[in-house]
Amino acid sequence: MTNGCKQMKTTLYHEIEPQTLDDVRRNGLKRKGDGEKSDSDTKTADAYLDTHRPPETIRAQLCRDGVLYGFLPAGDGIVDIRNGAAVDIATFDRDRPQTLLRIAVDPTHCFVSDLDLYDRVKRALKTAESDDECHRLAQVYWQRVIPLLDYEPGSIRRPEAMVVADIEPADIEVVSPDG
Repeated sequence: MTNGCKQMKTTLYHEIEPQTLDDVRRNGLKRKGDGEKSDSDTKTADAYLDTHRPPETIRAQLCRDGVLYGFLPAGDGIVDIRNGAAVDIATFDRDRPQTLLRIAVDPTHCFVSDLDLYDRVKRALKTAESDDECHRLAQVYWQRVIPLLDYEPGSIRRPEAMVVADIEPADIEVVSPDG
């Protein structure tokens, strides 16, 4: 049953390769985990974390290999996941080769992860830490992933948005001036 109220959406940012823009405008954004990731350490960490998900993340359809990743807004800017700094959107966009999109998302389909903790998992796997330590870090990583609605700006130094839904073309706006 619906109460006639339109679901409120929140704004995130997402990057795509410029050559995919026409397809995104026609078909929207589809969930996939690798995004622009190409290095094997990242793919290994994602696969490891996905095999160590707790039941509640499985129920929420949350996994590193089946989401859209996004950048969180910070006032009039954007949170740069490289260092956690809030930067001006035009500056952020100018410094990167991808096309920046502003996406409207249902916040109940969004989670926030801790990229510092993610990097610890990735390092532990790369340096062949003990299985127990890798497992412990995976558990801590998933415990720290929170619903976007529960996220307090600044509570995670390098936050990464994870969206468990596809985004329709009507909910996508090109931010990059060349788009």
